[in-house]
Amino acid sequence: MTNKQLSQLHYLKKEIKMHQERLTELNALAEIKSSAITGMPMSKSISDRIGYSVIKIISIKDALSKLCEELTDYIENVDDPIIRMILTYRYVNNFSWEKTA
Repeated sequence: MTNKQLSQLHYLKKEIKMHQERLTELNALAEIKSSAITGMPMSKSISDRIGYSVIKIISIKDALSKLCEELTDYIENVDDPIIRMILTYRYVNNFSWEKTA
């Protein structure tokens, strides 16, 4: 595992959070669209776009979560407890090198 790959862990977590927030927004939008007008003929184009976006975001989020899990597993499986603790502080907790020291 390279330093560059480990450094991405913090940003991957942020990106996952961003996608989770977007899913929440889309869910709220879908509820508003479905409850706004009742008894009227409905176009499927809006719900289809929302559904497609949700599927795409979930797919991206799952891929990012898997990568985060791989990086975290790598850190957890380091044999030396001191190195493991340093990697956890630096890459999982996103501490500066000074704070890690």
